[in-house]
Amino acid sequence: MGTQFTCPQCGSKTYRQEYLAGIPIARTSDPETSHEAATEITASGKRQTNCDKMLDLVRRFQGSTSGELGERITMNGHWKRLSDLIKQGKIHTGKPRKYKSHYQNTYYLNGP
Repeated sequence: MGTQFTCPQCGSKTYRQEYLAGIPIARTSDPETSHEAATEITASGKRQTNCDKMLDLVRRFQGSTSGELGERITMNGHWKRLSDLIKQGKIHTGKPRKYKSHYQNTYYLNGP
């Protein structure tokens, strides 16, 4: 499953793994065109590039909400890459806090 550690910023326990291939981004119930697009964005490297951009933002602005991170980047669907990074074990969510009119998770890096 990976290496367990405790986040020094928020105190949560989580795991770190290193992979992106095999993490699905289309539901089994999605139309075939969604699966084709998922394969294309992954195979082209665009998905990993966008993950790298989001990881850099989380690194620089730990404890930010998805909305706050979104204000700092011009990427459609940036929250999808946050989900990828969580599934990769590179980031984790902390305590939700209010952003504009509703509550959102905060995001932190995993491990050293």
